Amino acid sequence: TMLNRTSRQSYLKVRSIVARQQRRSASKKAEHVHTAECSHPPPIDRTNDKPQLPVVQKPKFTPQYIRICMDAVRKVDYPAYFCSLFLPGPSRFAAFGLRAFNIETASIKNKTQNVQTGILKLGWWRQAIESCYQNAPPQHPVALALNDAIHNFKLSRTWFTKIIDSREKDLRVTQPRTLADIESYAENTMSSLFYLTLESVGVRDFTADHAASHLGKATGLITLIRAIPFQAKERQLYIPIELCAKHNIKTEDIFSGKTTPQLQEAVYEIANQAKSHLDLSRELTASVRYPANLALLQAEWTDQYLLMLQKRHFNPFDDTLRHNTMRQRLYTLKNYYLNKY
Repeated sequence: TMLNRTSRQSYLKVRSIVARQQRRSASKKAEHVHTAECSHPPPIDRTNDKPQLPVVQKPKFTPQYIRICMDAVRKVDYPAYFCSLFLPGPSRFAAFGLRAFNIETASIKNKTQNVQTGILKLGWWRQAIESCYQNAPPQHPVALALNDAIHNFKLSRTWFTKIIDSREKDLRVTQPRTLADIESYAENTMSSLFYLTLESVGVRDFTADHAASHLGKATGLITLIRAIPFQAKERQLYIPIELCAKHNIKTEDIFSGKTTPQLQEAVYEIANQAKSHLDLSRELTASVRYPANLALLQAEWTDQYLLMLQKRHFNPFDDTLRHNTMRQRLYTLKNYYLNKY
C-alpha cells in the first residue's frame, strides 16, 4: 500500500512538471507570433469605411445656455431647428449656437433706431467672438455656446467675420439695388453659416463648400420672399430696386398687403433664381455624402417652400406659406436616411 501511494505521488509530480513545461512552451510561441504580427500587420481594407465625425466628448446633460439657444432657434428659425436635430450631439449643440448667433446679429437692424447703435451692438459681437477664440467668452448664452463650438471643432474665424461685416454693411441699406446684391449678402451670411456647420461635422471639402454656397444663396432669396409680409407691416421694402422698376411695382400696394400681378412677377423672378441655386447645389449630391449631407438638410425645406409658393401663384401674402408642413419634415427624414439633402 505504501509503495502504491509513493508511486502515485511520483506520477502526479512528473505530470505537474510536464504540464508546466508545456505551458511555458506555448507562452513563448504565442509571444513570437504576436511579435511577428506587430512587425508585419496584414493590410486592412478601408474602401467601405465612412468618414469619421470629430471625436468630441458628449456632455452627460444639455447645458442651460444650449437650451436657451435651442428655444430661440425653434421660435424664430424652425427649419434650421428641425434639421439641426439630425446632427450628432456635440455638432448639434454647435449648430444651435451658430443659428442663435445668426438670429442675434440679423435682428439688430430691426431693433435699433439708427445706424450707430447697430454698429455698436455688432461691435459687441465682434469682440465676443474674439474673446471666444481666447477661451474667455462673455457670460451670454450664445457666446458660451459659440465658445464650445469654436474650441471643439476649430471653427474658422473668417466666416464669423464675414457675417458680422455683412450685417454691419446692411445697416446702411434701406433697399438693395439689384438681385446680385441680395445674392452677395446671402453668400456672406447664410452660406457662411453652412460652412461653419460643415466644419462642425468635420468636413472641410471644396465640393461640399460649393454645394453650401449655392444652398446659402437659395436660402437667402427664400428668406427675402418670406419676409415681405412682415416688412410690409413696418413699411419696409427689400425687393431690389431694379425689380421694382422692371415690373412697375407700387410701394403703397405692398405696404397695404395687396397682391398685384406686378408683385407676383417680381416674386417669380426671385424664386426662379433661388431654384437655380438649389438645383446647382443638389447636382453635387453624389459627391457630398455623409456626414456633409447632415449640414445641408435644410435644402428640402427650401425646395418644399418653392413648391408651395408656385401652387399659390407666387403670392407672398398667402397665409398658408407661413406654416411648416408635415411634408417638409417627412422629406427631410427621408433624405437623412438616404444620405441626401
